[in-house]
Amino acid sequence: MTEPQPPPAPVDKVGSWLGHIKGLTMKNIGVIVILILIAIPTYFTYRITNDEKFASIFFSTYSEHPIPATDCFMRVASVSGHGEDYRVGRPFAYSGRDRWVLSIETPNKPSDDDAVSLCKVLGAIVEYARDPLNKPTPVFPNTDTKIFPENIPIQPGAKESPP
Repeated sequence: MTEPQPPPAPVDKVGSWLGHIKGLTMKNIGVIVILILIAIPTYFTYRITNDEKFASIFFSTYSEHPIPATDCFMRVASVSGHGEDYRVGRPFAYSGRDRWVLSIETPNKPSDDDAVSLCKVLGAIVEYARDPLNKPTPVFPNTDTKIFPENIPIQPGAKESPP
């Protein structure tokens, strides 16, 4: 009869790893270093292309959407991780490929009703600028405050404009 074998001795994991590390050649270490140097930028490239929050830290974004039933548009812009800015704009003149736009910028996204209201104010400003003598002075949304006060104080030293 054979005698029973004793159970194997527990393996010292740290000692095992140290033994493997001691057995590496300079060529093996060089390959490991190269793989690490390749893996780090590859990981960041993967994160930038697949994670919107991470990408917004490095890239600016811009989009423009028409506001239904108006001549205006909503422009959403984000500059390298500084949050989004919203602009309601209304084109009022064109020159070749140039588009002259009057806009209102806000850090908070306006609701659809607010965007339409802002668009109406922009339209009133454009109409007033084109014919100030025959158009009413535009007012800020949801108030009676005029955008262009009638009694604008003249700065000291400035020349008065003719009546």
